[in-house]
Amino acid sequence: MSQVDDYALTISKILGMIAHELRAPLARIMASAEVLQLGGLDPVAADSVETIIRNAEQASKRIGKLVRLADLKRVPPDRERFDALDVVAELARSHGVACSLKCDVDSVDLWSDETLFSQIVDNMIENAVKYGEPGSLKISVYRSDGRVFVDVHNKGTPIHDEDLAKVWTPFFRSRAGSKPGSGLGLAFVKLAASELGGHVRVTSSVEQGTTFTFAMPEH
Repeated sequence: MSQVDDYALTISKILGMIAHELRAPLARIMASAEVLQLGGLDPVAADSVETIIRNAEQASKRIGKLVRLADLKRVPPDRERFDALDVVAELARSHGVACSLKCDVDSVDLWSDETLFSQIVDNMIENAVKYGEPGSLKISVYRSDGRVFVDVHNKGTPIHDEDLAKVWTPFFRSRAGSKPGSGLGLAFVKLAASELGGHVRVTSSVEQGTTFTFAMPEH
């Protein structure tokens, strides 16, 4: 094992331990808040409890992302055959937003880890929905030179040039983004893409908008 791999494994173990330690107290907070909701609270108290539950749910999602990051170096990809186009189309529908899905073929067969592939594309779409202008989301799936590509494009505030290389760093938050987030989604995307033998890139400008691209081998 190389020094880099050893470091990555150590980091994944630390992330896993942190997530484990946070889950139990967070679950107790959510359970207690839900019990309070049953007690016929006055409007002010009820609003406060709703805020507690909403923030606890957001924290739970962030812990889930920590767990996924931790598992990447500990759990090898589980490869199977699946249609990438079906997965991308279902993810687009699940986000409940108007988007354009473009592909020049009826199916795109892959031999890879469907769960990881789905999580990568889901994070890319979630990021575009969060920061893009409503109705500007476009997704393209295509093949080239034995690789499958997924482009997720949106219009909106561009990422600063000096931030483009940093968006993949865990916990990094671009100055172009004013909305809350964990800073873990794109870090997961980059690591997971690497585990599948693929890569990711991003381009962003005022004129062209922002495009995240995920590419990986067909087999």
